[in-house]
Amino acid sequence: MEKKHNLISYNNIWRNSWDLFIIFIAMYSGFFIPFVLAFDHIEPPLSRNTWYRMLDAITTLIYIADIALSFRTTYLDNFGDEITDGKRIAIHYLKSQSFWVDSLSLLANPLTAQVNSTYFTTICSFFGMFKIVRFFRFK
Repeated sequence: MEKKHNLISYNNIWRNSWDLFIIFIAMYSGFFIPFVLAFDHIEPPLSRNTWYRMLDAITTLIYIADIALSFRTTYLDNFGDEITDGKRIAIHYLKSQSFWVDSLSLLANPLTAQVNSTYFTTICSFFGMFKIVRFFRFK
């Protein structure tokens, strides 16, 4: 018999509420990331403001938590069966486009923003645009 250690069902009410929360955070990211990319050259830069850095750190932690939850959330296979094997869930997520989008979006984080290279931080900020893709969970 399969053990379901710390797994979350794909149709769990809490998980669906979490996905709605992530959509809200993605909308925030969808506004601020392009805004920062477009206007961060203005003095003083927005990305250096304490309130923005705090929000950026909080959203980064939320996105990390979301990735961790995705490794523990069941899914439906092609036959409509709910997969509850932790190893299969992890492999499925690692092979998915969602994992790579989620991971690359984390390149834009408070740590990379502190690097003293405009080129590097700009490139990492562009990867932050991947956070907006999470909005498509709405489907």
